[in-house]
Amino acid sequence: MTEQRRTGPRPLRSVPASASPPATDPPVVRLRTPADVLAAVPVVLGFEPADSLAVLTFGADGASGRPGAPGRSGMHLRIDLPADPRDANLVVDAVVAPCVRHGVGVLAAVLYTDDAPLATAVADALRDRCWQEGLGLAVAVRADGRRWYDAGAGSVPTGAGTPYRNDTHPVRTRAVVDGRVVHRSRAAMAAQLAPLPPDRRRDVAAAVVRERRRVRRGEEAAWVRRTVLRALESGVEPAAADLARLLVALDVGVNRDAAWAGMTRPDALAHLDLWVPALRRAPEGARSGVAALVGLCAWLHGDGALAWCAVDVCLAEVADHGLGCLVRDLLLTATPPDWWEEVGAGELPSPA
Repeated sequence: MTEQRRTGPRPLRSVPASASPPATDPPVVRLRTPADVLAAVPVVLGFEPADSLAVLTFGADGASGRPGAPGRSGMHLRIDLPADPRDANLVVDAVVAPCVRHGVGVLAAVLYTDDAPLATAVADALRDRCWQEGLGLAVAVRADGRRWYDAGAGSVPTGAGTPYRNDTHPVRTRAVVDGRVVHRSRAAMAAQLAPLPPDRRRDVAAAVVRERRRVRRGEEAAWVRRTVLRALESGVEPAAADLARLLVALDVGVNRDAAWAGMTRPDALAHLDLWVPALRRAPEGARSGVAALVGLCAWLHGDGALAWCAVDVCLAEVADHGLGCLVRDLLLTATPPDWWEEVGAGELPSPA
């Protein structure tokens, strides 16, 4: 059943779910058929897309944007489909621009929708734009969760389509073996960051109120740095009083800088293990700073979809949050995590 669509276009927001592969890369799996691509997309995104254009890219050097060896995987992007086929070019522009910027060679596209005319409009616009930019389009199919259809140029795909099942495909089986989780939807992925029940956050909320009443002298950055390092080394979540002090301190840019200072790509997962539980324990009104850190760590780990979920949390609380906006821009421009090592983490802009 086709989902009710809004009369205006949806927010056009690209989601580079993995601008380059995570720090712990899975074994290479060859994608030879549309069924292979359909199985791979949820694995690299981390969730089953819906009402989306998803694109896998190949032939790019994710670290610098210089053309790489043929067949090397590059950015993976997802964007909401528009409500109106006349907005197809807006979606295509948002996807193709970072592909051109980063030297992509070949694209594989999947349109997740029951709306065949809409899929055809977007696929035709994508095919035309790829031709203009000299990009290869290896495959463009529409998928409705049960069958896939060739998104052929110039006409609405017809016929019974080809059945597919992701759950039994070797690509998904390999992902399970590798411990890669695929959520049933983007909302299910975002639920990883949802607040814990109030009774499990009450002590932190009370401590945050007390902490904001205190007037501290001198910088908190040194204390933040010591506390973060201690938590990373021990693997123990901070006590309520320490977490409350961290949450309040993270309202200040220099303190947030101290929290991520020295972080490398291999370290990013350990930082996520610290900050995700902290975000879930944080009370309303004290979540933006820690959510921004979750977004930064997720992007650095190569999990752009989770990074977007964290950015949503951050900017919903503070719309112009410095670090949250910075991570959002890194995602919108499909900046690869390898860039962190290229420029040096110490050169990351430090917004207030």
